[in-house]
Amino acid sequence: MPGRAGASDAIAIGQDEVLAVARAMAAEGLRVLAVAVREWQQLPPGEEEAVESGLLLLGLVGMLAPPAPRRSRSLRGRGWSP
Repeated sequence: MPGRAGASDAIAIGQDEVLAVARAMAAEGLRVLAVAVREWQQLPPGEEEAVESGLLLLGLVGMLAPPAPRRSRSLRGRGWSP
């Protein structure tokens, strides 16, 4: 399918680099979600490890979410308002 990202379009990046970026995003107060893909002709039956390996990382998504209510009080003292 033309225009579709695949392994040939991938940029080599190590797991340590991805984790460093994800941690930096989390340190900024973002909830971080990794988005990955792998194409299968047929899913292997009952092999969760096989399904969860060999994925192509598409990117990281940072979501700004308000803190849990129990944290709101402590954050207000730091100048943050939900």
